[in-house]
Amino acid sequence: MMRWRGNAFNIVVATLVTVVLWTFAAEKTRTQAQSSGQVVVQVPAGSLLYVDPPDPFPVNVKLTGSHQSIRKFEAALAGTLVLTPAILGVPNAPGEATVDLQSAIARTPQALEGDIVLESVAPAQLLVRLGELVMVPARVSTNLPLAQIAGEASIDPPEVTVVLPREASDSISELHLDADVSVRNLEAGRRHSIDAELRLPEALNRWRDFVRIAPSRARVVFTLRSNMRNWTIPVVPVQISGPPEDLANYDIRLQPSAGFLRDVEVSGPADAISQIELGRVAVAALVHLSADDLARRVESVPVALWLLPKGVSVSRVGGSGDTAPLIALKIELAHP
Repeated sequence: MMRWRGNAFNIVVATLVTVVLWTFAAEKTRTQAQSSGQVVVQVPAGSLLYVDPPDPFPVNVKLTGSHQSIRKFEAALAGTLVLTPAILGVPNAPGEATVDLQSAIARTPQALEGDIVLESVAPAQLLVRLGELVMVPARVSTNLPLAQIAGEASIDPPEVTVVLPREASDSISELHLDADVSVRNLEAGRRHSIDAELRLPEALNRWRDFVRIAPSRARVVFTLRSNMRNWTIPVVPVQISGPPEDLANYDIRLQPSAGFLRDVEVSGPADAISQIELGRVAVAALVHLSADDLARRVESVPVALWLLPKGVSVSRVGGSGDTAPLIALKIELAHP
């Protein structure tokens, strides 16, 4: 009985060893595979270079290697493989360059740590543009209108350092950043201290992804006099509304002088007025034509509604207190 148990034990051990050896051999057996993923060209943090565009791009790879190496490489490729200027063939100076992707990917740490051999990569090449970054000082100001605050607002720090593309720096004579302060829900008549985000001028928005600001925030201290503002919009377009089934039967044209209203004064919460002033919110005057107006072919109708942000109202139009001015138009039957 003891001899049988010993033989059985030996058989089990031999079987396990065989399985382990077979599994190890299978893992090391070279095979071919096709894989897809993403590759991105990146410069080291703190570098005075930037990649444009900075987005990852898809690649398809045909490779050979052991099962284990292929699995590791496919995982890296699926999670976006990074190509840096430290890799031979990836540019490390400003300008445009064509990268041989098969050569560059083969030199990544993820490919070198195993027994991977890249047979082909599609696309085979990538056009990369590296731009130069420069460091410039920037004064910090606030978007608080003087009419809203008592005295002056203090800003700390008053100046910051901005790293941005040379093209962006060359496009402006002097750089100013805006400390974005919201006075919504702030109590008037009190002193406030706000931690504000620093914003680039609108003219530099196209380079926003490549800009670094240090520090990126500023402390703004001020005494709020009022959280309401007035502003005069130079030009406001006029729009026509009415029953669609009736409008379709008529040709409606605004008279040349009636397509826009000029010098429209609005008042409301400072935040909302600032959005209008910066062009981030559209404003329009709406005239409504009823079925009866169309049938009678009226020659003028008053402004029925102003399309404005919440809390904002119109106080004057063209210097007049009439906020529902008549709009001249011409109505004709549409040609069949």
